[in-house]
Amino acid sequence: MIEFHNHSYVAFGERGEYTRFAESIGELPTLELRIAAVKKAAEVLGLQVQFGVKVGHTNKFKLSEIASDTSGLLSLRGDQLPLSIFN
Repeated sequence: MIEFHNHSYVAFGERGEYTRFAESIGELPTLELRIAAVKKAAEVLGLQVQFGVKVGHTNKFKLSEIASDTSGLLSLRGDQLPLSIFN
């Protein structure tokens, strides 16, 4: 089983560059990990997931359905999905 947590990510903030753990699929360090995470996200959510496309659009939800989604996941692109969905 592939581990998606505890990968370093170099971020930029008010004080410059710093390292923290990756928090989203797009922050994973390798293409292979990102592809695997998108596939796993699709399994976990029971929806189609594409890396750079909003989940709601990929699955042809109406805008009103996306807006009323209390989790907020339908309005995120696949690369923006939080790694916390794998917990």
